[in-house]
Amino acid sequence: MEGEEAQGLFKRAIEDANVIISTFQDETMGDLQVYPEKGTVSFSAGLHAWAFTIPIFAKTYASKTSTPAEKWIERLWGDKFLSADGKWSSKQSGNNVRGFCKFIFDPIKNIISACMND
Repeated sequence: MEGEEAQGLFKRAIEDANVIISTFQDETMGDLQVYPEKGTVSFSAGLHAWAFTIPIFAKTYASKTSTPAEKWIERLWGDKFLSADGKWSSKQSGNNVRGFCKFIFDPIKNIISACMND
């Protein structure tokens, strides 16, 4: 599947899990919901034995750019889109690419494809 579809499925699964958690949540336990941007959601592939969180990718990109990890977290999860000229936007238009797709999903997909094709 493509990145937009995958991100949408991930987002819906997380939202569904949070609805269930909130339904049975006990106030004495505090907030038990999960948030990708806080690192309480891990994306993984058990078959290939790897996993990551959004903050892990954010720290990696922050170390390679002059942009702080907190800003990368905003860009990597949610509605942040990168245009062809390198400008970030909160609106999807034209050929803008969601940050999650451009900087997380597509690189992982490319690595897996390269490995599968020798």
